[in-house]
Amino acid sequence: MFIVRSFRAVAGLLVAVAFALVATVPALAATPATLRTVDLGAPSLGQPIPIAGPSGGTFTADPGRAAILLTRPGGAVSPLSAWCVQATVAIEGGGDYSVILQTSADAPELANPGYQAAGWLIGQADGLIAAASSPSREAAAIQLAIWQLTGQAADIASVTGDSALNRRVVELRGLAAGKTLATSVAVSAPAGEATVGVPTTLTVAGTPGATVDVVVYLGTATLSSGKVTLGVDGSGTVTVTPTVAGALTVRASAQAAFLERAISVPGAPPHQALAFVTPTTVTATATITASTPAPSAPSVNVPVVSNSAASIAVVKVAPPKARRGAILDYVLTITNTSAQPALGVVVRDPLPKGTFLAIRPANAQVRSSAVVWQLGTIAPGKSVTLRLKLGTSTAPLGALVNVASAFAANAATVQARAVTRLTAGPRAVPAVVAPRVTG
Repeated sequence: MFIVRSFRAVAGLLVAVAFALVATVPALAATPATLRTVDLGAPSLGQPIPIAGPSGGTFTADPGRAAILLTRPGGAVSPLSAWCVQATVAIEGGGDYSVILQTSADAPELANPGYQAAGWLIGQADGLIAAASSPSREAAAIQLAIWQLTGQAADIASVTGDSALNRRVVELRGLAAGKTLATSVAVSAPAGEATVGVPTTLTVAGTPGATVDVVVYLGTATLSSGKVTLGVDGSGTVTVTPTVAGALTVRASAQAAFLERAISVPGAPPHQALAFVTPTTVTATATITASTPAPSAPSVNVPVVSNSAASIAVVKVAPPKARRGAILDYVLTITNTSAQPALGVVVRDPLPKGTFLAIRPANAQVRSSAVVWQLGTIAPGKSVTLRLKLGTSTAPLGALVNVASAFAANAATVQARAVTRLTAGPRAVPAVVAPRVTG
């Protein structure tokens, strides 16, 4: 587990370090909530190691990811992966804590480049851990990079005594440099009417570096690309060519997330601050009216793509019950239930919190902690079967809910839900080592 159970002052330097770090987590009022620590080593390095502090001392911790349950006002409970952003204060496993939830609107430091890069890394963490040959060491490297980005560990290459682990931390810092979480998207068309057969340039805007999916939602047209990656100025372009006169709607969507931090309630005994991201999808549309070109205009041969309405269905099958630690085998079947071809079919299956990919599915991508298949066109009455294998060694006990969604350029989004009840299996409890200060 990455949590430090105690952090005693054994020298004047340590007191100064602890004060400086605690000062980076101001108790600004925001949203009250309840946080339960489910698993403090999910996964972690597996052994406590000395870590260089930001002001010259060291502290001892087992760096890694935590699994939590967050109860928001109104009673909604969310299982989340959380990361320590306050390395000098302890938190106990299995306990309930009253916390204050902060965003950058409540705590301005969450908007600074370090925290934003840490938030991006948190958003990528599940995919990085699932793809790593050693999930435990990858989780440890991610936690160390987050500590450096948020000022909890020394900003040096040799932050630990493990040279291989240090190299991976440097690589992760390089991946996260200048990155931010995607939080918004917009799409706009030039003023006036478009002309059938003539490309019109649309402007897509949002968070710099975000990848935006673009589809013709209503009407008939061709797009120059189905994806736009936004530049450093937060904008990109795509052209749409109407093929039939009339109204045309283009939809832009992006996988987004919001960085949140849970801190101690003012006046209560302090506990460790944790950061996590809340995933969401942001969408925007632009409507264009296309007219037939004047008779004198030269004709343009443009391939016509029919976007006649189709309908699809998705079915998900999973084991009804399993022990935690088992590999769950999910089978997804996507069927075109209409008489029209389903165009540009995409299936998205977010990984339930605490699970990881046991085997990376063929012809799939991992984006923002979700497995995404791009299936293209499915003919009327035809089906496509997909398989997904998830590890559960770090998943919380109880109902493990997996919800997959599928949509097409000319079909509404549909979802399928599978629930597996996880029961307790044998697990080892990591040893706890008291912190040590040197230097």
